[in-house]
Amino acid sequence: MCTLLFLYKVFSSYPIVALHNRYMPIGTQELHPQVISLRHRVYCPIDLGVRGTWIGFNDKGLFIAVTDQHTGGVRNPVKSRGILILNALGSCGNAGEAKEYIVNKLTGGGYRKGNFIIADENYAYHIIYDDTIIIRELKPGAHVSTNITLLPNMRISDEVREIAIHAEKRGRRALELARELIASLGADPDPEKIIDGLKTIARDHTYGETIDSICLHDSYWTTSSSTIVLLNTKNVKKSRILYCYGNPCKGRFNDYSNIIG
Repeated sequence: MCTLLFLYKVFSSYPIVALHNRYMPIGTQELHPQVISLRHRVYCPIDLGVRGTWIGFNDKGLFIAVTDQHTGGVRNPVKSRGILILNALGSCGNAGEAKEYIVNKLTGGGYRKGNFIIADENYAYHIIYDDTIIIRELKPGAHVSTNITLLPNMRISDEVREIAIHAEKRGRRALELARELIASLGADPDPEKIIDGLKTIARDHTYGETIDSICLHDSYWTTSSSTIVLLNTKNVKKSRILYCYGNPCKGRFNDYSNIIG
């Protein structure tokens, strides 16, 4: 489960801006953003269970993130989406390459279903990996990916329908707050103002400390972390990455932008 807010070509100095609130079972272990040196240098937090990631970017200005797709299916995947993303960031130089790389791997099966967001300065894509693989090109603007994308004529169980109701509330609220933020900041704001606005969104409790809020609380699931990315695709060294371990309403966002180089 996750809520990913993705702002594409909204701010001129940072064409790719993202906030990722990750929802995982209580006790999930993560590591703050690291530098992973592969063919390309990758900047991303790490899941200590699988040694992969759920959000990151590389020194070529390529961004990739993933959220779940809780429509049932593979319960015990033999392959890791986190490692798939890490390898794509480590080997691909642009969104087109990454799209082909990820689709090729997903076609082989064995992965848990998911929603992949892939972007660079020229193109952005949403790959929905469910019973089929669907690729959508994203236009400039605010986008949200939650833990379920409902597709036309999709047959879903009552359990999945309930999941979709909760996800829709979080997604709708994230878009509402994002549009308010965009309207208040203009086309080329100070990055600190973008970051402050995203922190506020990450901590949102419109529906209380429940699974309906962006800052999710539950007896089983929790907001295991919140990650903010501002990617300057012209000069990646000027990009920003911040990370908060645990619920952002209680934790602190630490700035790891000094690892980018």
